[in-house]
Amino acid sequence: MATHEHDCIVEAMHVLEKALASPAPGREAEWKQRAGAALAVVVDYVRQHVESSEADGGLLAEVEVKVGLTRDVQSARRDHKQILVNADHLLRDLSEHAGDIVLPTHEVRHRTNDLSASLRHHQWREADLIMSVFDLDIGSGD
Repeated sequence: MATHEHDCIVEAMHVLEKALASPAPGREAEWKQRAGAALAVVVDYVRQHVESSEADGGLLAEVEVKVGLTRDVQSARRDHKQILVNADHLLRDLSEHAGDIVLPTHEVRHRTNDLSASLRHHQWREADLIMSVFDLDIGSGD
């Protein structure tokens, strides 16, 4: 991920994690609303990242030009889609079930933890892609 995009996503995830760490018993509706609002910010930043990295001249497009359509490039694109699908489903569920017990807080925390792990793995994948292009451009020393 571009450094600025990555920093924005990480900061937004910290805000989301803080919201998730707050006590929920007896105030689940407010807790879900706060978690949903924080998650919406994360999703906005992820969407911006996806748009910029997949656009002409973006990270994935540039890597593809340099090294071809590798398995890692394809995986990064799949990551984008899956992360957004999972986040959108969680946002929808938080909105639809803010005032009921159909979506328990422990499930929100679990699903958000999965989202966070997916984002970290995606960041690592992109860092490796950047390094592979860097090695091609300058060559690695022996």
